[in-house]
Amino acid sequence: MDSPDAPDGKPPHDPEVASWVRDILASGIEQPAGADEGQRPTGPAPSAIEPAAAPLTVPPIESGTSRAGELFDSDPARLAAQPPEPAILAYDDRVDRHVVTEADGSQKAHGLRNALEWVAVLGGAFIVALVIKTFLLQAFFIPSASMNSTLLQHDRILVNKLSYHLHDINHGDIIVFKRPSTEPSSDVRDLVKRVIGVAGDTVEARNGDLFLNGQLVIEPYLDEGIITTDFGPITIPSDHLFLMGDNRGDSHDSRSFGPVDEELVVGRAFVRVWPFNRLGLL
Repeated sequence: MDSPDAPDGKPPHDPEVASWVRDILASGIEQPAGADEGQRPTGPAPSAIEPAAAPLTVPPIESGTSRAGELFDSDPARLAAQPPEPAILAYDDRVDRHVVTEADGSQKAHGLRNALEWVAVLGGAFIVALVIKTFLLQAFFIPSASMNSTLLQHDRILVNKLSYHLHDINHGDIIVFKRPSTEPSSDVRDLVKRVIGVAGDTVEARNGDLFLNGQLVIEPYLDEGIITTDFGPITIPSDHLFLMGDNRGDSHDSRSFGPVDEELVVGRAFVRVWPFNRLGLL
């Protein structure tokens, strides 16, 4: 049932309702959602109502440059067409030059070390070869047929230079010696012959045979049919040797230039090294 209007056209005045409205207005807030109907809010009222935070919006990404200085583009096609930044290229160039410079320096140092190592190796090899040639071994080639057929022309032999520092010169040894000063000069400075007699021996040839101290010498190294022409007797002086070639008919030896001083001896020929099919000890 509707309430009768007030005499002035206003709704009828209810003191309790008016008091409750004034309290609501004084508190400045509305009744919270979920509160019991007719229950007033309790506790101190806030001084002001905080406005709701505005929704966060992200602007669309556009072409440009970030704060970090990196180039970016929302369009992949345009991004692929963009050239790299000059600053990055300049930095890469500096790094490349630095790396190349270090590599070049390392290669040069490595090459120098290799060169020094080769110089040391070659120098050491030369010194070793010189020592060997001077004191131990030396190679010689046979220039003539005077030692046929034990040694043929152009054969190569090795001479042991140390041998006669360890033992005496023996009969039958093949030796290399320097050309005696009584002989005419020649391109061939060294000769090779066989030892027939040593200091104190008496050597002679009779009827094609060789005799040493009155005893017939058996010479298996001579080719069949080789004959020693008669000579002597000759007594070998101290520190001298009587030398002859195995090819008695074609050998210029002590029968011509006399006994040879032992000081001229280079060493003992002990092996034939060339040609390979004639390789062997002497």
